[in-house]
Amino acid sequence: MPGSDATLLEVSWEVCHQVGGIYQVLRSKAEAMRARWDDRYVLIGPYLRGSAEIELEPEPATDWWASVVAELERDGRKVVHGRWLVGGHPRAVLVDPLLPPDRIELLRHRLQRDHGIPPARGNALVDGVIGFGEAVHALLVAAARHAGGQPLLAHFHEWLGG
Repeated sequence: MPGSDATLLEVSWEVCHQVGGIYQVLRSKAEAMRARWDDRYVLIGPYLRGSAEIELEPEPATDWWASVVAELERDGRKVVHGRWLVGGHPRAVLVDPLLPPDRIELLRHRLQRDHGIPPARGNALVDGVIGFGEAVHALLVAAARHAGGQPLLAHFHEWLGG
């Protein structure tokens, strides 16, 4: 919906975190997406300290995203807003995927109960992905609350982003 006031959110485990092919897809199209959507193109990824320190230039949000970040931080979540250091310098919001073990266990139980997905215990990557999904959910709820009625479009990549 270019030309409208919609915001496009692109969610991936590989935003500011090179693991595989999605990183290259996002990186290669960032400049064109920014040219078309300006700051209404927002990449959402995990805050993973090592890669975030190299890939992201932190920058305080000055629009309605400041309220989104503040709400998530009040809820005890680490959130970093800034610019991904790739062509076009698109806006990126990174959320900490780490949750306390009791919260992860509750989410595992919900995945089993509601979707028949058996719990995978003892796997740090799975725990991080579950935490990332929960953090993205909280971010989307906050974004919908603070966007002032502006349409939000969300594009999810790999299973890690869903």
